[in-house]
Amino acid sequence: MTKFVDSLGLKRLVTKIAEAVSNGTWLSVRKGDGEDSVEEGDNTTASGLYSHAEGSSTTAKGVSSHAEGTNSIAMGNSSHAEGGTTTASSEYSHAEGNSTTADGVASHAQGFYNYNDPSFIDMVGVGDYNTTKNASVIYVKRAIGDYPDQSDPKNGYQYLLGVGGYQGQDITEGMKSVQEVIANLEKGVAATETMTVEDIREIMSA
Repeated sequence: MTKFVDSLGLKRLVTKIAEAVSNGTWLSVRKGDGEDSVEEGDNTTASGLYSHAEGSSTTAKGVSSHAEGTNSIAMGNSSHAEGGTTTASSEYSHAEGNSTTADGVASHAQGFYNYNDPSFIDMVGVGDYNTTKNASVIYVKRAIGDYPDQSDPKNGYQYLLGVGGYQGQDITEGMKSVQEVIANLEKGVAATETMTVEDIREIMSA
């Protein structure tokens, strides 16, 4: 039976198909440099263990990382970079959109040209080629192992562009989060219950 199969050339055909799949000449799928990694598309590199790179000029370096789109790089373990020129450089990070970077552990960046800071766990970029800027960020103080420091009461505070003094980049002294702005408004509303009309007029005209 084996001689009969070989006489039909089936064994040779199967061997050729396996070779074509492994070097990408068929279905444009190739074995990556990393163990059990996969590359597909044009000029893609999957060098991390169990990594996957697809699209054009994408690179998956981290263990179990995934890069897709164009010029996207997934460097952190279990990270994901997608879109155009995005970078997910830390463990469990995710960058998507155009020219975004997620640098903190388990952080997320989306939009255009975000301002990246490891203390931001979520970023929505609204920048451009000349200036990186965020429309919104969520702050987290990191402890050992880059996990959120539960002792910081401001963990999870959100900052919005144009609100509380936030200008789209670093959080500096005097800037207020959305939570703090709302708390101040609530205090102001409560204060009006004991204020006279004249007091309110004086505050509004100040």
